[in-house]
Amino acid sequence: MNEQQSGEGGLIEKTSRHLGEVELGYLAHARVAFGIGATLMLAGGASVLHGILPGIFRDRASRTVKSLHRRIEAGTPASRYMEAGPLEFEI
Repeated sequence: MNEQQSGEGGLIEKTSRHLGEVELGYLAHARVAFGIGATLMLAGGASVLHGILPGIFRDRASRTVKSLHRRIEAGTPASRYMEAGPLEFEI
């Protein structure tokens, strides 16, 4: 059972613990999370457009997801993740 399912600790405690794990303050964490979210939304938009016009964005969504996965799985603390530069999304 993971932490979210176990119900251990309140929201503030869980938030503090997570921020400590990723070695970021609240605003820096928000910046990283918003960047990932925006990148995924752009990839989703490209995927929808690809569904309508199959000749465009043929592999954009899959490349974006793979790139994000590699960066997250590298286990790099988010503070160094941010130093790696902005997430890439090409049109």
